Amino acid sequence: MRRMLFTLGAVSLSISPYATLMPAIAVKSFGQGADLLGLFIGAVGLGAFIAAMTLAVRPNVRGLGKWIGISCVIAGAGSIGFGFSRSVPLSFALLMMEGFGMFMVGAACNTILQTLVEEEKRSRVLSYYAMFFIGTAPIGHYFGGWLAEHVGAPLTFVAGGAICLVTGIAFMVQLGTFRTHLRKAYVARGIIPSLEDTRISNP
Repeated sequence: MRRMLFTLGAVSLSISPYATLMPAIAVKSFGQGADLLGLFIGAVGLGAFIAAMTLAVRPNVRGLGKWIGISCVIAGAGSIGFGFSRSVPLSFALLMMEGFGMFMVGAACNTILQTLVEEEKRSRVLSYYAMFFIGTAPIGHYFGGWLAEHVGAPLTFVAGGAICLVTGIAFMVQLGTFRTHLRKAYVARGIIPSLEDTRISNP
């Protein structure tokens, strides 16, 4: 659970400043205004919508853990690419990746936590979730603005994407351990059968 929450916090901290930095990108990097800003914000929303539909068609939570790491990598790569892009269509696609990854990480962590948590601990766990996902965003906005003041908005996107990318890779490296803990929890909750039950049913 801690691994998920820290990953969630790192993604929110590094990726959420896109909303603060986007006006500077639209004006300084592309020489345009509100129309392009709206298009870029819409791209993030479209990516988040695709992530929501991807989760909606899943039959259960099995296999969802790997999507946390994958989505971190997708969001990080999108943010890095957007920092270097000067093409509107390419930037639109990269921001879709960013929106998809950020929303998927948040929703996947929330789904797993809601599935595993005991009823009497639900409010406490969800308060931790809100703190790491929503509470870190303003801090990310602050540091994103500070960094953009010194190195510019494009490089701030690159830096945030790099943090998110490294976070995703680190999560994937430890995915085997994470899955082992998840499996124990899923068996305890009756979501999947234990290995012993499987042997009995398939002698």
